[in-house]
Amino acid sequence: MGRSWPLAGGFSGALLTPPLVALLYLMWRIAGLPFPPFDLFDATARVLPGALITAVIDAMVAVIRALSLGPTSAAAKTAEQGMAIATFFFAGTVVGAALFAVRRGRTDPSRVPGLLAGALFGAPAAWAGVSAGSTRAVGPVAGALWVLAAFLTWGMVLDRVRLRWARAAPAG
Repeated sequence: MGRSWPLAGGFSGALLTPPLVALLYLMWRIAGLPFPPFDLFDATARVLPGALITAVIDAMVAVIRALSLGPTSAAAKTAEQGMAIATFFFAGTVVGAALFAVRRGRTDPSRVPGLLAGALFGAPAAWAGVSAGSTRAVGPVAGALWVLAAFLTWGMVLDRVRLRWARAAPAG
C-alpha cells in the first residue's frame, strides 16, 4: 500500500483540531467552561525550568520591542495565547498521526481506539483545567467532564475518519 498512515493521520488531526479549538473557545466564552489550550500552556509553564521560561520571556520582549508591536504586556499576552493554541494544534496533529500509525488499515468499527486517543489527549487537558482553573467559571467536576466529553468525541471522529481512509484504501 502506498499510503503513509502517520501522514494521513497528521493531516486528519490537523483538520479536526481547529473545530475542537473553536468549540472549546465558544463554550469558554458562552458558558465559562474550561479552555484547555490556555490551561495546558499554563500548566506546562509551571513545570518547565525557570531559566527556560525566563529566556523565552526575554526573547519575546525583545521581539515585541524590535517590531514595535505596541504595549509589551498586551503584545506578550497575545503571543502567549497564540503559542498556546499553536501548541495545542500541534498536539492534535501528533495524536492523529499516532492513532493512524497504530491502527493503519484496520477496518473493524471498534470505537475503543478513538476513545483512547481522545482520552490520552483529553486527560491532561482535564487535569490542567482542574488544577489551574484559570479559564473556567464552572466547578472543577463539571469542567473536567466537559473537557473529557469534548476530547472523547474528537477521538471518535478522528477514528471514524481513519476508518473511511482504511475502507477507501486499495486491497493489498
